Amino acid sequence: MDKKEFRRRLERAGERARQCAEQYVIEALPSALRLSLPEIDDPRGARGPVGTIKFFGGRFLKPEELVLVSPARAADLLWVNGKVPAWVNLNVEYLDKQSTHVRVRCSHKLLTADQAMLSRDIVVDPADPVEPFRIRGPALVHGWRSVELDGKISLLNTRESE
Repeated sequence: MDKKEFRRRLERAGERARQCAEQYVIEALPSALRLSLPEIDDPRGARGPVGTIKFFGGRFLKPEELVLVSPARAADLLWVNGKVPAWVNLNVEYLDKQSTHVRVRCSHKLLTADQAMLSRDIVVDPADPVEPFRIRGPALVHGWRSVELDGKISLLNTRESE
């Protein structure tokens, strides 16, 4: 896959994460997405300027540059010379008036961006693949059992309790 296809898959996976979360939350989730990536800091080699981490590809970034970025920017950060994380989990974490916030968790291991090498999520439509992205539901309140038994949750309440 090329970088354009990787970006399309990330955008599609983010939309699927938003749709998945809508089944569990009270709030209407805005269609605009903002992603927060993990602060992966490669300890090998030279260190960057104070206050930066060494992200994929040896890029020195400030941690705040990984928070609430556009899907296109997230794809640019995760793509390294034709390599991508072996797996990338996406789940809706919060929302504001303009956007749905998606948490990104990923493997530290980079693989060639070849669909055959990337693991497929079990719930992915084979006609619309999104490897290496995997969709996860929103974080749930401790003790919550199901929508039928306990009702939908509020993302606003889960954020306030942190």
